Amino acid sequence: MRATFYTVANSRYFIGLVGLVNSIRLTGHRGPIVVVDAGLTMAQRSRLSGECQFVVPPNVPVSNPMYLKMAGPRAQPADLTVIIDSDMLVTGSLDSVFEKARLGMVCAYADPEDRRWFPDWELLLGVSTLRHQTYVNSGFVVFATKSWPGLVDRWWDLCLQTAARPTVFEGAPDSPLSQADQDVLNALLMSEIPAEAICVLPEEEHGGTPPIIRNEVKVTSLQTMACCRNTHQVPLLHWCFEPKPWDPRVKREMHNHAYARLLVRSTIWEDVPVRLHSSDLPYWLRGDLLSRARVSFWRSVAWAVRRVRRRLPRRNTHSKYAPVHRE
Repeated sequence: MRATFYTVANSRYFIGLVGLVNSIRLTGHRGPIVVVDAGLTMAQRSRLSGECQFVVPPNVPVSNPMYLKMAGPRAQPADLTVIIDSDMLVTGSLDSVFEKARLGMVCAYADPEDRRWFPDWELLLGVSTLRHQTYVNSGFVVFATKSWPGLVDRWWDLCLQTAARPTVFEGAPDSPLSQADQDVLNALLMSEIPAEAICVLPEEEHGGTPPIIRNEVKVTSLQTMACCRNTHQVPLLHWCFEPKPWDPRVKREMHNHAYARLLVRSTIWEDVPVRLHSSDLPYWLRGDLLSRARVSFWRSVAWAVRRVRRRLPRRNTHSKYAPVHRE
């Protein structure tokens, strides 16, 4: 069973997508990479065409591109399905995960909200009786199609059923389906997939949140993309929250941490198959002297603004027309 990687991306995620594609190749994985095109430009597709196959999703209204994940494996089925988000980097071998999937397991990492559970899923999605179990993250899911031939279609159908609902990423309040495809997947895993067939991958081997990536994950080799968390090798980094490291909202911070360092390594080094120029990256990621100076300048400005604001008197919230009591 050859592993096929499936992801979804739009133009905003192009830098992350290039990093993902190159990281897959740099860590020795040679399987096909299928990209669901949720809004890439023609120029972006052209730059990736040597390594990726593209799927145009059906013209259905969706509140968030996450709902389109299953369009890839539906259009181009594979023996071993690897669902992977375009804000992830592969930093080591995934062979041990693939072996578990070949044995019939559905493999995923626990989500930061690992106790998330709603009885409403039964009515909203039409699933059978729900179990309480670990809520997993849908950013990386691996399973063998032969073992679970109906999972792709079932996941896709329920995503289409709920795709018009706004998610937390569009500012919607938390609700039973505000995590989009992830809530759908977990409802299926908690009802229609036997508990013994679900493999929750080791949490200590996952760089799954920005705080963990900043504070616990260390790059041990830029050349090979290798990194570790404490004493454990980490095969994946997932920047699963907003803002993303390439987002202008973080331009006053120099993200000199594992994800940012490996994103730069996997996009502009000479040995990558899809190479970007350093000017394609936002300046706060580049790391050259001029870019560092710009980052330092904006951080100083932000620090000065905070200092001034703290010294200013607080605004009087009382109305100027409030009665004055005199003795």
